[in-house]
Amino acid sequence: MYIYDKETRIIDAARALFNEKGFYKTSIREITQRAQVAKGTFYLYFTSKENALLKIAETDVESKAVALKSLIKNFTGSAIEKFQLVYNYIFNNSAVKSIAFKDYLKALYHIDNTLYRIRIITHFKLILTKMLADIIKQGIEEGCFNVSSPSEVSEIIMDMGFNMQEKIARNMLISEQEINLIEKLTKKVSVFEDAIEKILGLKKHTLSLHSIAFMKK
Repeated sequence: MYIYDKETRIIDAARALFNEKGFYKTSIREITQRAQVAKGTFYLYFTSKENALLKIAETDVESKAVALKSLIKNFTGSAIEKFQLVYNYIFNNSAVKSIAFKDYLKALYHIDNTLYRIRIITHFKLILTKMLADIIKQGIEEGCFNVSSPSEVSEIIMDMGFNMQEKIARNMLISEQEINLIEKLTKKVSVFEDAIEKILGLKKHTLSLHSIAFMKK
């Protein structure tokens, strides 16, 4: 029988409250009350509210990786369609306009959390690089990708993708006007897409990666 343990209850309560109120407006007392545990119990699992947020980020990354693996396994489209699906699933997040997401970025990109953030990203990249390499191999067999080293190309593309995501995240934190942010990133996104197409040997505008249209909604 599944046991809904106290740590999971705290994580779920914290995630819900961060989404409802934002990270900085949520107190540890509110989290423990929602989780129905004593306040002292919180500190058995987490050193701080920030530590709980990082744990949420870690569990969310794991869930996202599992869900994406299942999605790709059951997807019968071409390699180009799979490639597009993977990138859109990873990087295009409709939650970016929420207070909770921006609070999450502030905490995740705080200097004290640098090593933890790198650890999460590195773990996620390892999973995705293998997945992307398999898609590239399929594309070579289909005759749509023109590359000679799928694993190495996959690693390079993932590095580029996460580097672009890092730029988007940091710009979101420092930009006061969203319209200025969108204008600033549009050119970089276009260059990024062009570079990926050239690496894979595709015609220009074959892919539509890292769309920032969702930020305008």
